[in-house]
Amino acid sequence: MPITHTSTCGRRQLRQRQHGSCAQQRRQQIRRDWGYTQLGRPFPDGISLGALAETLDERHFQIDLWKAFGGLLAPFALIAVGCAWQAYMHSICPLWQKLLCWLAVGTGYFGAFQAAADCAHFAFWPQEPAAQDAIGAALMAPGLIPYEGWRLQYFNHLLRPNMLFEDSPLWHPLTVAEYSSLPAWRRALARLVSATPLRFVARGLAGWAACWDGLDLKRHPPPTRRWVLLSWALPAAFAGLVLPSLLVSGGVERLVGWWLAPWLVFQGWQGLVAVAQATAPHIPVVPEGLEYDHGQAVVNGTINLRLPPWLEHVVGAANLGLPRTLSISIPRYHAAAAYAELRAKLAPYLTEGDLLNPRLLLNLATSWTLYDEGRRRYITFDGADAGVAAAAGEGGADDRQQPRAAAA
Repeated sequence: MPITHTSTCGRRQLRQRQHGSCAQQRRQQIRRDWGYTQLGRPFPDGISLGALAETLDERHFQIDLWKAFGGLLAPFALIAVGCAWQAYMHSICPLWQKLLCWLAVGTGYFGAFQAAADCAHFAFWPQEPAAQDAIGAALMAPGLIPYEGWRLQYFNHLLRPNMLFEDSPLWHPLTVAEYSSLPAWRRALARLVSATPLRFVARGLAGWAACWDGLDLKRHPPPTRRWVLLSWALPAAFAGLVLPSLLVSGGVERLVGWWLAPWLVFQGWQGLVAVAQATAPHIPVVPEGLEYDHGQAVVNGTINLRLPPWLEHVVGAANLGLPRTLSISIPRYHAAAAYAELRAKLAPYLTEGDLLNPRLLLNLATSWTLYDEGRRRYITFDGADAGVAAAAGEGGADDRQQPRAAAA
């Protein structure tokens, strides 16, 4: 009997090891198909993110004004080079050089915008809050972004990441319910912009529009309304003064080359980083309630992205969202060091990927486009259209049966 018991335990352990090996192989295959370098395991329930942030080295929270202002040099240099080259070449500038200049200016502004984001979450110059807000508002003005509106949208995202219908539009996916409620022409438009690389620009524009709050002051408490009005006034002043000046001094070509095209590149960066950080087949978007766990939404629901070191420096470590989602007090120039420490502590639970990986970009642009809130997974537009057609057919059948019932 002891021998039989021992052999039974041995077979059970062997089956467990085989099952674990198969599961591991399946995860590795999924990881390769999706384009990630690592897939994280589910984070334990009920862990306080505040307690986790308190375990980080205090150096990650220290404000360094030299780094805060010095980090703007590379983005501003990229903007200056792009504009200067267009001005130098003027009308003889070939299209491919214009495209590179637009990419340089838009990328540079995306990097400068990260300093404005630091200002908005009190991590640029907290000892001088008035100067901090002025710098942030000034840096956001060229993007036509109201400072207070953006801050509210960002804080809402920090409080409700991956929460169905509650997360901010920049990070929230298009759902089947939203898509099905659209008229046919808008569904066709949504399919065009959401199942192609245009998705990233469209998501950036959706986040930008949300920052204006529909120009409705009633959405803001009375004590904050004067600051909201001021934050609306600065980008409006930029649009009313600077943009006409560009048009007068250099015509449509200068307006497009120095502002409009780079602004669309900036929106593309905003949308790309937001989509890449919050979108993956294994990350659910959960409604508010008992099933929602904030720690899991942040640790499992934030994809940690890699970029070449020089590009990561230019864009202000925007690719590393976890440290600043964990604590708003971590400035952008400490994000890499803070993430390295978090990775050492949370490695099994983290999902990582290279932002410039072609397979990952293709999946983000064409595959994981429409979120089925009922089944809690991403589906294709063809599947959603089939559902819309089936629902319409059932509705038509019901309409035909009602007169017959009335006649009977």
